Formats: sequence, C-alpha cells, structure tokens
Amino acid sequence: MPARRARKNRWFYYLVLHGLRSLGYHSAPTTPFFGYAVLFFFCFTGSQIVHSKEDLRRPVGVFWHDVALRSAVDDLAASQHVTIWLDRRVDPTQTVDFSSGPRPLLELIDAWAKTHGMNAGQVGSAVYFGPTTTAQKIATLERLRQRDISALPEPIRAAWQQTRTVTWETLDTPRDIVNQLVTQLGCAPPTGETIPHDLWRGSQLPHVDAAQAFTLLLANFDLTFRIDPTGRRIRWEPIPAEVRWQASYPPTNNRAIDWKKMEANFPGLRWTQTARGITLDGTVEAHESLRQILNPPRQIARNSSQTEPEQRFTLTVKQLPLEDVLQAIGKQANLELHWGTSASRRQPVSFSVQRVKLGELIQAATGDTNFRWQITDRQLQILDK
Repeated sequence: MPARRARKNRWFYYLVLHGLRSLGYHSAPTTPFFGYAVLFFFCFTGSQIVHSKEDLRRPVGVFWHDVALRSAVDDLAASQHVTIWLDRRVDPTQTVDFSSGPRPLLELIDAWAKTHGMNAGQVGSAVYFGPTTTAQKIATLERLRQRDISALPEPIRAAWQQTRTVTWETLDTPRDIVNQLVTQLGCAPPTGETIPHDLWRGSQLPHVDAAQAFTLLLANFDLTFRIDPTGRRIRWEPIPAEVRWQASYPPTNNRAIDWKKMEANFPGLRWTQTARGITLDGTVEAHESLRQILNPPRQIARNSSQTEPEQRFTLTVKQLPLEDVLQAIGKQANLELHWGTSASRRQPVSFSVQRVKLGELIQAATGDTNFRWQITDRQLQILDK
C-alpha cells in the first residue's frame, strides 16, 4: 500500500508540474519514494512550440536522478510537445540517472536510451525508445511503407496519409488496437494472428498517419506490415534482418566525403560513386547524413544591428538541495561551479520563476540562503554573504 500511494502521489505531482510548464526546468522532491528530475528547456523571445519534426532539433538539457523511467519519458514528452514511444520490452519502472547539457532532442534521447542498453529512432515527429536492433531499422521501415502508400490509388492513398490520433483504454490489447485501425482504413483483417496477447495501459499516438501508427505499434513485437497494390489488404510480417533504402545523388566534384567514417557510423552501408553521381544503399539515417554533407546548412551573415534571441529559463523547484540545483544550472549554462564557503551546501530550497535571465535564475536559487554569487571567467562562485 505505501508504494502504491507513493506512485499515485508521484503522478499527481507530475500533473501539477505540467500545469506550470512552459518550456521550463522542473524537478520533483527527494524523499524515500521520490527521485528528482531537473529539465532545462531553452526558450527565446517570440518562440512557439509546434508538434513537428523540427521539435526534435530543439536543444534540451536534462538532469535526472533516481526517477522512474516512465515518469521521465512522460514528463519530457509533455514538456517538449513530442511523442516518445516506449517499447513494451523496456522496463518502465527502472530508475533513471542521466544528465546532459543542451543538445538536439532526438540526439539526447538516443544518448539516454543507450545508458539503458537501448537506442532511439525517429518515426515522423515521434521518437521510438527501444531495443537497438529495432530502433536502428524503424525509420527506414516507415520510409519504405510510405513509398508503398504513395503508389496506392486515390482516395485510398488519402485515407492512409490522413493524420490522426490513435487512442486506446487501459487493458486494451495491441491486437485490438491495430485491428481497429485496419477497419478504419477499410482494409480486410489480416489472415492468421501473429501479434501476441498483451494488455496495455491507456495511451495514445497523436499526430500520426496510418504507416507511422502501424510502424510504432508493431515494432513492439518485431513486426512490420505490407499492403497489397489495391490498398485493401494488409498483413503483418517479421521485421527483415536487413532494412535498406536506396537513392541516388548528383556528382560531387569539389566536396570530399569521408566514406570510412560513414561506414563506421552506419555498418552495412553500400555505395558507388561514378561520374554520374552517388548511389547509396543503407538506412534513412545514413542518407540524411550524406545529404547534410552534400548540402551543409547555410551560415546567415549578421550585421552589427542583429543580435541573438535572449535566452530565458523557466524553473520550479520544491525542497531540493541547493548544491544539486546549482550544479544543474552550471551544467546547462556551461559554468563551472566553485564553492568559496564551508557552510552547508545541502540545505533545501524552493522557488518558481518563469522566463528569467540566467542571473535572475541564480538569484532565485540563492535568495533565501546565506550565500551570494558571482560569475567570473565562466565560473559560478558561491560565497558567504
């Protein structure tokens, strides 16, 4: 009973935090039942949150300690307005101890997943968090199915490409969930049953088309799907040992490509280069890497009157040790923390700020303590008052 009550309290606390969140930093109290999570989200004047692939490139920094993985996933997904799909083979009750400075969201989740022996993959604007062998194929699987759908006749193609929210209740089975989607598409139910029986907690997949939904749902069982040329019949099948995408690119006369590095980053990559161009056979991620090499982002020149957007922080802290809070702030702001005092560093602090500058954030953290602070040469120094 105490453990169950603690879990309910934890969910209540996260719901409270979600009500306070606007691109911010959040934490949960340290008690025998609670870990704590510190999330920094860098926001700029005039910025808006949009549920899209661009969200996965937004820089995010996190600091988690002794937090249940499911809680960390749900909190990060809600705060960043993205879908993070946790594979059923990942234990959601295991604890998270992970921190990272600002980096693209997809890159951050992949680094986090690796600390649990997993990987991350992208499906549309969603992130898949699961076993490495599946995560490394999932983006390519979805791209291949999208190609099949693009060849379907209208209006069947339109039904497959329609964006929707797939919702289910607690104790629904994955078999029922995917079959309901099959029915909505006007397809005949698959013959033969290959989806094992399981019971899932209530959830949803927002802003997905049918191919993305099937890809994420079936990946939990190492399955994918095939559509016949009419678009009226669908079947499940095991994910192949090799999943590859082939495309050609124009010649590159003056740009060297480090193929050894590409092959090291994407095992199994196949390529040919001739006077007519490059043909690449590999994962979607390999193709995206090559496109970035061939077409690097343009650097926009700024004149003296143009300035970078002002960085702001939103933060809510409840009874966390001051040292832990300042360490997290220092890490996200690229400051080295130095203590010039022998006083207690572990005293608990509580405060809440919204869209403040770095100095205002540090002042809020130390304002009710006997410490003062200063920043010199990228060092955050904490001194006695």
